[in-house]
Amino acid sequence: MEALHKRWHAAGLEVIGINLDAKAETGAKVCKSLALTYPQAWVPREGRDLWEAASGIRGVPRVLLIDRDGILRADGPANLEEQVAKLLAARPK
Repeated sequence: MEALHKRWHAAGLEVIGINLDAKAETGAKVCKSLALTYPQAWVPREGRDLWEAASGIRGVPRVLLIDRDGILRADGPANLEEQVAKLLAARPK
């Protein structure tokens, strides 16, 4: 995801990571060790039920491709980079 983010961010791609670790610090350490540059959201255990009910996501990794209008275009596409390129080319920044 980091390589995809670096390659396409200037063209408009936004990547957001979801941290389901018990402690936010654990996820932050992993992100730092991997030199991830995209933002991370932490879902605390106390909010896990709300997260699962709202998103339908019970585990990670999970890739959702959402266009600039907020429309879900793909859920876990095998050809993610091709799909990103297609969406970014479809509309100007």
